[in-house]
Amino acid sequence: MDEMVVSDLINPEINAWRSDMSHSSFHTDDAEAICRIQLSRRRVADSIIWSYNRNGYFSVKSAYMVARRIQGVDKAESSNNSARKKIWQVLWNPKIPNKIKVFIGGLVPIFYPQELIRSEESNIGSQMSIVLKWRRESTIHAIRRCALRARYLGRELSKIAEERNRVVFGGNLMDPRHLNKRAEEYLTEYKSAQMQLTVMQPEQNYNVIWKPPPSSVYKLNFDAAIFSDLDRTGIGAIIRDEHGQVMAAMTASGPPVRSSMEAELLACRRSLEFAVDAGFNKLIIEGDNVNVMEAISSTKIDCSLLGYVVDDIRYLVYCLEWASISTTRRDGNKVAHVLAQHARNSLDNDVYWMEDSPPPAVEALAYDVLLL
Repeated sequence: MDEMVVSDLINPEINAWRSDMSHSSFHTDDAEAICRIQLSRRRVADSIIWSYNRNGYFSVKSAYMVARRIQGVDKAESSNNSARKKIWQVLWNPKIPNKIKVFIGGLVPIFYPQELIRSEESNIGSQMSIVLKWRRESTIHAIRRCALRARYLGRELSKIAEERNRVVFGGNLMDPRHLNKRAEEYLTEYKSAQMQLTVMQPEQNYNVIWKPPPSSVYKLNFDAAIFSDLDRTGIGAIIRDEHGQVMAAMTASGPPVRSSMEAELLACRRSLEFAVDAGFNKLIIEGDNVNVMEAISSTKIDCSLLGYVVDDIRYLVYCLEWASISTTRRDGNKVAHVLAQHARNSLDNDVYWMEDSPPPAVEALAYDVLLL
């Protein structure tokens, strides 16, 4: 058998994978993974993609994480990593100067494990001092019990450092009891400030309505739905004029995807192809996924696994006579959302409507028109 190349697995007429050849040449899991890689609708040059980074670019950090995964390090240390994350969350959550957080953070590995406690020293009188006492307990337990004490320790250490600098640079050492008094005053001030900062935030109303396009321009809304139980996706698209009248609509099925980003990008490409085929060349393209809309409106080269899909969308937009890209919330995209969900009922057949209201979305359409 001659040596096989990737292009042998692609049908050049429709720019799609040859599923039968992939399954006959590779293990089932590998063949399915290959067929899930999204291809461009156009003839494009080959490119190298580092799939372990979201942006498609190689980095030493991502390579290091891959190496750890191969060695099984992550699995072996998963419980320890979880505990460490909790430790640092407790350390960094208190609203104290960052330099104090850094200093206290440095104490954790040095005194691991131990408890920070405050105790009265009889030979100092009323002076309070910080004592590090060794105990058989976890660091996370110690820090949780002593969050307030850690703040006190931070104040003390900060003042001690100031006094040290004062002496080094020719000043006089103040009475140590003054340090404790100042630290307690700072702590009282901190607690008082926290009470004043605790203000109830008013609830904000994020209801968004569909807005019609300008005269002689049409608005294309699209959305995607993921049907995990069916291993398929649904695509919904609708084109309306300045009066909210339906010019064209579609509900269609899509391939299985790995993420919502992939589903939305495929829905956008399919919807634009539908709009172009229907003869619309002045469009406002609107979706409710911020990342997708930013990706297709950006001028940066996309080297990710979905970069070919993004490039296809940009090419379709570029070929329009006039185009604008906008983002809305789910409330402003209800009709497309309903049509995408309706695709569950017609996965074997795509359905199109021309200058007619799609029955599945009549209620959502009436709601949008009512608010115009």
